Amino acid sequence: IAGNLPLPQSNLPDSTIIPPIELPCPPMNLVVECVTMSAPHSIGRHRNGVASVLSTISGTPARRAINSRGDRRGAIDELIHGSTTAINTLIERKGARTGLVVTRGTQDVYIIGRGNRPESYNLFFHRHQPLVSRRMTREIDERVLSSGEVFEPLKKASVADACKALKADGVEAVAVCFLHAYANPEHERAAGAMIRKALPGVYLSMSHEILREYREFERMSTTVVNAYIGPKVGGYVRTLKENLSGIGFNGELSIMRSNGGVMTPEVATERPAAMMESGPVGGIIAS
Repeated sequence: IAGNLPLPQSNLPDSTIIPPIELPCPPMNLVVECVTMSAPHSIGRHRNGVASVLSTISGTPARRAINSRGDRRGAIDELIHGSTTAINTLIERKGARTGLVVTRGTQDVYIIGRGNRPESYNLFFHRHQPLVSRRMTREIDERVLSSGEVFEPLKKASVADACKALKADGVEAVAVCFLHAYANPEHERAAGAMIRKALPGVYLSMSHEILREYREFERMSTTVVNAYIGPKVGGYVRTLKENLSGIGFNGELSIMRSNGGVMTPEVATERPAAMMESGPVGGIIAS
């Protein structure tokens, strides 16, 4: 039943309306909308917003159905959450200080991008500013051919030098994108292990895990976005999961993907770029 039941009254101040949360409730589906907080200082207040939805469901048919199974929060088998945190972080450019590690000779691929002009007749058109500056892009001595064959072995000394430079720059996240890593990710994995050891606590994204496809700019830019929004979105998802456990939710938490599917909180934390349209898609599907 969607739209036919009165909405719960939340004691939270007015702020951002998140997409509806769908609560499976045999033999019906109840869609409830709640006002929650999305500002950075209030990300940790999922407990109040979600608890308000789970604990104050109105409408006698739904309420009787849930009460028949015992505690309402514990009776919910699955909660699917859609959020605009990822896209808001990108649009507002409030992501992490990000560094980029690439194959030597490809430092400018991300800055140059593509030569197309989306708005040919717009005299005021400007390209988007990159999320990582050229100064924050470090080159590594290695080369893999498009066939996957190793042409030049990975030089660990160059990775160590890049780690020192990135640490001095105070990076919070690192994106790694080596030439033709989609065909053979061996060098990316080795470099990633070194980066994790040298920069503990820094969020790491590797292109073969984020978008294992050819075309370097597309793969590199997607990996950069993933790293840029990763710390904030990852913290958001972890806080949500912890707070749900704190209010007695024992079911399965799923996060909406941009393609309309769902993923586990762990996958969402590692690949937040897949959440870019999570909120809008979740709202449309739930409606």
